[in-house]
Amino acid sequence: MKGTFVALMVLVATQTALAEVLCRRPSGVLVMRPETCKGREWPVDPATTGLQGPPGAQGAQGPQGPAGPGSVLDVQTVINQRSAGPGLAQTDATCPAGYALTGGGAGTGDGASELIDSSPNASQPGTWVVIYYNPPSGALNVAFAMCARLQ
Repeated sequence: MKGTFVALMVLVATQTALAEVLCRRPSGVLVMRPETCKGREWPVDPATTGLQGPPGAQGAQGPQGPAGPGSVLDVQTVINQRSAGPGLAQTDATCPAGYALTGGGAGTGDGASELIDSSPNASQPGTWVVIYYNPPSGALNVAFAMCARLQ
C-alpha cells in the first residue's frame, strides 16, 4: 500500500507538466515523461492503472427504436370431461388454434380410476392426453390443457 501511495503522489505531482508518456520505474513508481521513457523505465498504458479521465460530453440522442412485440398474454384452460367404460380409456384436451400448449393435467370423477399417463400428445401438437384404467363400473375422466398466446 505504501508503494502505491508514493506512485500516485509522483503521478499527481508531475501531472501539470505537458507529459505524453507514462513510465514505470523498477521500484514501481510511475512518472510522466515528455516523449519516451528513460533507461530502465518502461511505458505503461494509463488504462491498465485504473486511472480515469473526466467524462466526455453527452452525445446526441439516437433514433427511436422499433416497437416491441405484443405485450398481452392470453391464457386459457381447456377442460374435457368424458364418461368412459371399464378398462383403458383416453381423454384429450386440445388448445384452440393459435395457442401453444404450456402444460396440462388429469382428474377423475370418483377417484376409483388408476392414472396411467398424463402428458403432451407427441403425435398431435397442442393436445394433452390422459389415459386411465377405469374400474368395472366405468368413470368420469378429465383432461386439462393449459394454453397461451401473445397478442
